[in-house]
Amino acid sequence: MKLYPLILIIFLLLVQQSNAQNEVSVSGQFENTSLTEIFRKWKRENDLRFAFDAVECDKIHVTLDIDNKTISAALTEVLDNTKLQWKLVGNTYVIFPGPNQSSSVQPV
Repeated sequence: MKLYPLILIIFLLLVQQSNAQNEVSVSGQFENTSLTEIFRKWKRENDLRFAFDAVECDKIHVTLDIDNKTISAALTEVLDNTKLQWKLVGNTYVIFPGPNQSSSVQPV
């Protein structure tokens, strides 16, 4: 019985490590690039799915260099200093407004 918690912890660590290894890495140099262009580039190059409000994301431009980062880290960096957040729902990365923001999110 005392081994059960240890086995459970080891199993959870292995699952977490496996998920981290399976996460897609993305790259790109973006200079004054709209979020829409970035999401479409990553979708095309990595067979990812995104859902976002293209009209709103067209208005937001960023300049940054993403070099072989996990999609989670890259999305967090891209959306830094915006009022947008992201969440993985099933196999789709959903970009949505943060608290007190409103927008219409559509799949792309």
